[in-house]
Amino acid sequence: SNSVSTVKRQLAMLAETAGGVALPACVTEWFTLLAENGVAPTLFDINELLENSRFNSHGLLCFHFHEWGCPEGVTQRSVGLMDLSTESGALSFYYMIEDDNCWDGPSSEWQTHARLGSSYGNKAAKDSYSSLSELLLEKVEEVKGQKEAERKHMDLTENNTCLVIEVWKRSGETHGFAKAQVFTPKFVNCTIGDLKQDVSERTGIQRHKLTVKRRRMFGRFTVYGEDHSLLSDCGYSG
Repeated sequence: SNSVSTVKRQLAMLAETAGGVALPACVTEWFTLLAENGVAPTLFDINELLENSRFNSHGLLCFHFHEWGCPEGVTQRSVGLMDLSTESGALSFYYMIEDDNCWDGPSSEWQTHARLGSSYGNKAAKDSYSSLSELLLEKVEEVKGQKEAERKHMDLTENNTCLVIEVWKRSGETHGFAKAQVFTPKFVNCTIGDLKQDVSERTGIQRHKLTVKRRRMFGRFTVYGEDHSLLSDCGYSG
């Protein structure tokens, strides 16, 4: 991580690339605090800000830039801008496709013509934030949630010695499923057939009707190739 003196020098450089507009006090305070504690945030990394400074406009900092291609062959961009004309340095995310006239920027063009909205790659939950503080505090809560989820997982699996088997049954809705049962048998070295037989005996569902699927978006479940392949990836043999 960067030293406090280095961070302060970098922040001064950033202000110059945005027309000499001063950075909000909370921005300087946050970066100083993070540097003092040896923390480098992944979403709001000062080195990324410097790299993206070529896109800055008067009073606008580009703090995030991500480009990716879609299966349809279209290239998209997601950018994050800090508005230095606001007292607390409001943040907003925008996205665009390569055919948009504002594709090349700079930040002022994106703010005016790109689509406001979060998109792939920005690692943020909302389209806009009132300040850097709001965004970083959201990330703190996110980390807390991840740690709590990890703790619950370890409790449920007894420190990764048990399987977590969820039995879902079709509901009345289209592509709809409802969780019917959850059980956590100790992991044992057995065949896929043995495992399915065990599940059948626990649930009362006939073995040949049991299928291993992977959950997708919107509650849908899909078999990728042979359903046995998912179990094979977990170490079960045929």
